[in-house]
Amino acid sequence: MLLFFSWVKDLFQQFWKQVRPPDPFSWQMLILLSLFSWLISLLITTPLVRDGLATIGWIFLSLGIGWATVNIKFSILGFKVYPGPWLTAGMVLGLIYAWNLISLEATMVLWPMTTAAIATVPLYLAPGPKLRIPKVGDRQTIVVVGLSHALISCWIGFFLVVQTWLQAYPSTLADSFESSAFVVKLSFDVVGDTRRPATGVRLLEAAENELRQQLEPGSWNDAVRWLMNNNNEFKQLQDQVLQQVRQASAAEDTLSRSREQELWNFGTTLPRPLPSTANGYAITFRAYWYGPSSNLGGFRLSQTCELIERGEAERLDPDRTNPFRELPNLLTEDPENRSDVVIRCEPISPIEYPDANAP
Repeated sequence: MLLFFSWVKDLFQQFWKQVRPPDPFSWQMLILLSLFSWLISLLITTPLVRDGLATIGWIFLSLGIGWATVNIKFSILGFKVYPGPWLTAGMVLGLIYAWNLISLEATMVLWPMTTAAIATVPLYLAPGPKLRIPKVGDRQTIVVVGLSHALISCWIGFFLVVQTWLQAYPSTLADSFESSAFVVKLSFDVVGDTRRPATGVRLLEAAENELRQQLEPGSWNDAVRWLMNNNNEFKQLQDQVLQQVRQASAAEDTLSRSREQELWNFGTTLPRPLPSTANGYAITFRAYWYGPSSNLGGFRLSQTCELIERGEAERLDPDRTNPFRELPNLLTEDPENRSDVVIRCEPISPIEYPDANAP
């Protein structure tokens, strides 16, 4: 037993020689105090005292790491970077964030400024240590470090603001950022002119589905009557499309938190005769975005649908519209009950930038 205690004593003495601080006022002493505080906190059952000791240990560790890394530096693009103040500031702000005193966004914005404050602390200290007024040459360093880190904080804050806008208005991502001197869109989509916001696409798809439900079951005369009576039918179509899309968006968690739904609108052009046929009309659906945009008039998506009388459509394009180009299934096809209206809709266009003064 005596041999065992002697071995433990020798082992502890060797360990203490390795970790013993060279001076009571040193970074090694701060690290040891942090470890001591954490070990004591593990033995305490009272939550308030335990959390207090753990917090004190974290503070000692932050100060010790900052002190130990004060002279470490490396060069990036000709600029000298000192990681010590960044590590210390990150640990201090991490502790404040863990206390739920500030948000994560505020933590990121304050990080560079806190780093600047920590980095300039040695310039206010004299041997002893004692507080002193910074030397004339050090004052310029304090100003340069403070302003440069303030600029970094501003850029981080601007980044967070832009991300907040994009989360609230995801349709803004479809816009062009080519003229911006501050915002760069990072995307793996190399085909930039095919940008189409999801909400606008839903509006046009709902309009096409509603148009087919309204006109395909009826006759050609009913379709013409519906097209010409644009005072009521088009207004009802617009209301139904907007209601469908907003209800579908509200059912999804990602879009229910979005505030962009009220910034979309839907409209149609008046039916216009098709020049290639006597019994055919074209109508264009448009989804308008009035939210944040690089253009004063916002942007829009368009989709044109052609309505042609079946006989005329078969004459113009028999392979596309004739259901009897192969042997018909007499059990499922009824030639007498076929719709007299053929609806062809073009693909949805990329975003367009209309004139802000245009109607």
